[in-house]
Amino acid sequence: MVGSPGPFGENECMGAGGAPDPVDPPSGAGIDLSHRKAEHVKLVLDRPVETRYRYWGDVELIHHALPGFDFEEVDPRISLLGQRLEAPLVITGMTGGYPGATQINSNLARAAAELGVAMGVGSERAAIQKGQFPAASAA
Repeated sequence: MVGSPGPFGENECMGAGGAPDPVDPPSGAGIDLSHRKAEHVKLVLDRPVETRYRYWGDVELIHHALPGFDFEEVDPRISLLGQRLEAPLVITGMTGGYPGATQINSNLARAAAELGVAMGVGSERAAIQKGQFPAASAA
């Protein structure tokens, strides 16, 4: 994958085959994104994909020791919308809108349930632009 030399650069992430991902018109009317989504999944399954810019290089973790701190007393569980979660984490649905997405999102949802964390959905775009809720999002 080809990327720009710095963060937030134009055409930072390129689509399959080295072509930039198209910018959708604001209305999104009449756009069929299912082939693009399937293409992105195929791309990452077929070969290593990465960008040139490594954002972790911009992060500096500063060590602050916590003497006398008992980690056994830390409870990361939270309540979110009336549901008890084991940690404040959300697994985001990675794809949708094409047949292969159902299995991917189903696996992510199962992992979220087993770990006791939240599962986000990703079909807002299809719902807003087309008024549809793809079956792949129902996993």
